Amino acid sequence: MLQLVCSVQSGKPKEILQWITNTTVIKEGGQNGTITYRLNASSSDHMRIFICSAFNEALNHPITKQVRLDILGPPIFVTNNTKTWFAQYKGDAHIIVKVFSSFYITRGQIRRHNDNQSSEASRVFGLSTRKESMLFHNVSVLVECIQLTFDLIKLENVDFGNYTVEVCNTFNCSIFEVSVVLVHDDSTSTVAYGFCWIIMGIIVELFYYVVARIFTAALRVENRVVAIFFK
Repeated sequence: MLQLVCSVQSGKPKEILQWITNTTVIKEGGQNGTITYRLNASSSDHMRIFICSAFNEALNHPITKQVRLDILGPPIFVTNNTKTWFAQYKGDAHIIVKVFSSFYITRGQIRRHNDNQSSEASRVFGLSTRKESMLFHNVSVLVECIQLTFDLIKLENVDFGNYTVEVCNTFNCSIFEVSVVLVHDDSTSTVAYGFCWIIMGIIVELFYYVVARIFTAALRVENRVVAIFFK
């Protein structure tokens, strides 16, 4: 159970205290200039913002103070992570994921479904310095995140499909599902198509050559028979 306590020096007229989150008043009242809000925090509350507001008739604008929850737990994948990645046959795929973590990242790996082999993160960027504007409970805030890149090199047909990304910190691990989809290179398809026509042309040419040789041999036999007949 987490307690959020907001205290102000009581004035006249008496103040009204509120706890607000996501533009919604979740508690109002309090005694002796103090208001307490209790909640069972979970990983979904990570980076959630709560605002304490105090106002009375003497104030033109309420006095506010905000707090942001930093939940200690496994890494949390950013909501705008890309789930589908495209690559060409024999090409490379660079899978990028971003996570929030209150603890140091100890491991990052990607594993194809039904495959025991895995690829460790080849590059990890901005362990504590990268910041992005993210939307949490309809509030846009700048937060630190960790970016991991997994390099899948020279993909074969068996390498396309669904993968599980696992990122661990000193507390625990979290997983994220991605897909690597095969896209065809138009130039490669055209070249292969052209080779098919070349092979077909060679076969046709050989066919006509064989037919011509047979026809020529037949004429020679016929001429020889005619010559013998006249003799």
